[in-house]
Amino acid sequence: MQTTYTEGPWTYKDDFELVIVPKNSPEAEAICEITGNPSEQFANARLIAAAPTMLNALIEAEKLINSIRQYMPKSIQNADRFNFENINANVIKTAIQKATQP
Repeated sequence: MQTTYTEGPWTYKDDFELVIVPKNSPEAEAICEITGNPSEQFANARLIAAAPTMLNALIEAEKLINSIRQYMPKSIQNADRFNFENINANVIKTAIQKATQP
């Protein structure tokens, strides 16, 4: 998948301001600055810094689900098959689209 965002992994640093930066080049320009409630800033920074890793995990999960679908035995009940498909369609695909499409 071609990306238009700064490649991960990302990390955060706290000099005088809390910022997200590319992990492999910490001297690079900040991707974003974390402001707001001081008690939430580090939690927000960890969540944002984890975004590229989480996106890659979702992409790999989608591939795995698509692969499993080919080998899913016919004996699996329709309700289980429906839940499996809904997780993929409604959760994983939606999250990937929110992260990758304008």
